[in-house]
Amino acid sequence: MKDQMTTNNAKQRLLVLEKEYRNFKLEQLNVPNHLPWLRQIIQIIKGIRVDQMNARHETELTEIITEIGGWPTAKEVGEEASQAAFRIALESELRPKRQKRFIEVMKRTEGVNSNHLACVIDRFWVINHKIQMYGTHTGTNIFTGESFAFPFREPEKVDFLRAEIGLPPIQV
Repeated sequence: MKDQMTTNNAKQRLLVLEKEYRNFKLEQLNVPNHLPWLRQIIQIIKGIRVDQMNARHETELTEIITEIGGWPTAKEVGEEASQAAFRIALESELRPKRQKRFIEVMKRTEGVNSNHLACVIDRFWVINHKIQMYGTHTGTNIFTGESFAFPFREPEKVDFLRAEIGLPPIQV
C-alpha cells in the first residue's frame, strides 16, 4: 500500500488542478459585437493560455505518478481526483509522447477505470489521424448537427475488445 500522506497530497494537488481548470473554463470575456477582430485576438490568447495550463497540469500529473508509483485511481485518491487525472491525460493530445506515457501507466496500474483508459487510447489514435479501437470517440457534423462515431479499427471485433476491458457493447 502506498504511503497515506503521499496519496493524500496527490489527491489535494489533483483537486487544485481541477479547480483551476474549471475556473478557466468559466472565465468569460465580454467583447462588444462591433469588435470581431478583438474577439479573435482574445480567442487566440485564451488558446495559448489553455495550452500553457494543460502543459503545467501534465507536468504535475507526471510528478504525482512518480510519487505514488502508478496511476491515481479512484480507490487511492477518490473519484473526483481520479477524474481530474483522466481529464489531464485526455487533453494532453498536443504532447503525444506524454499522452502515450499516461496510457502505458494506466495500462499497468490495477484499478484504473476501464472507460477512462479506453477514452484516452481512442483519443490518442483519433488525434494522431489513426482509427480508434474501442469506439469511444464521436464527433458532430458542423453542417447537420448530427453525431457520428469515428471509424473503429476492427468493427467486427469492437464489442469483444470493449468486453476485454470491462466496457459494454456498442449500442447501434
